[in-house]
Amino acid sequence: MRYEWYIDLYLLINLLMDAGLLWSLGKSFQIPLRWRQIMAGAAFGAVGACGEAWIRLLFLDIGTKMRVPMAKAFVEIQVISIVLLLLFPAGMIRLCFGRRDWRTFLKLYVMLYLEAFLAGGILEAVRQQVEVQGVPFWAVFFLTAGVFFLIRFFYLFYQDVKEERKYCYPVVLKYGKQKVNAIGYLDTGNQLVRPKDRVPVHVVSEQVWKQLFDGADKEEKIPGEIIPFSTIGNPYGQMEAMQIEEILLKFGYGKKKVLEKPWIARAPFPISRGNRYQILLHGETDPESTMS
Repeated sequence: MRYEWYIDLYLLINLLMDAGLLWSLGKSFQIPLRWRQIMAGAAFGAVGACGEAWIRLLFLDIGTKMRVPMAKAFVEIQVISIVLLLLFPAGMIRLCFGRRDWRTFLKLYVMLYLEAFLAGGILEAVRQQVEVQGVPFWAVFFLTAGVFFLIRFFYLFYQDVKEERKYCYPVVLKYGKQKVNAIGYLDTGNQLVRPKDRVPVHVVSEQVWKQLFDGADKEEKIPGEIIPFSTIGNPYGQMEAMQIEEILLKFGYGKKKVLEKPWIARAPFPISRGNRYQILLHGETDPESTMS
């Protein structure tokens, strides 16, 4: 059996594809990369792809000459290919991103496979539309541009949600017998303080405020204060503020931090879109200090 394989073209296509995938992977994880790192990983992957294809052809040729049953030869070739295809991406990540902890490495490994799967599917769909359906090139161009901007939109949305969740913590507010569970967002822009002693003030939603104080006993309630605040839309605003017993911040792996005798203020505006969090923690709150 005779095969014609243009290895130089196959190598170039894989090199460019792998470089694009590694560049996209670095952008997704916000890992700064140099082009020599990207090209080193891409070259390893391209050479590996050529080696895997060559081994496939070699085993197929040997199996044909030795008259090995086709089913058995197919299984052997597939096993070898799977092993190689599992090893080569690991080498690409190691050369491109350097030494990483196992969690980060696993995330990079899985995401690289997902990117390769999606890219391969998109290219195959484009090829079929152009070759089989006779779709004009300009239509493919605009379709590709639309797909790019759609992916870009979802990427930016994902980064926005990821960045927001990075500073979100489960919190428990305690006032007398009342305890309210909520989600707090560490807002570096919140620099609200009590005018008398410059104590930080955390801003809570109307819902949290009512849950905390409407159910409290009358003898537990103490007079509140009015704290001025300034925003672009309301430069002379005022918020009602109260001092509570504590705010408990919870972290991963069982860590927590207690803020003793904090001040909170009732927000006259929505805290977040979609009620993703209900408390704006003061910008100077340090979650990493004094954790238990």
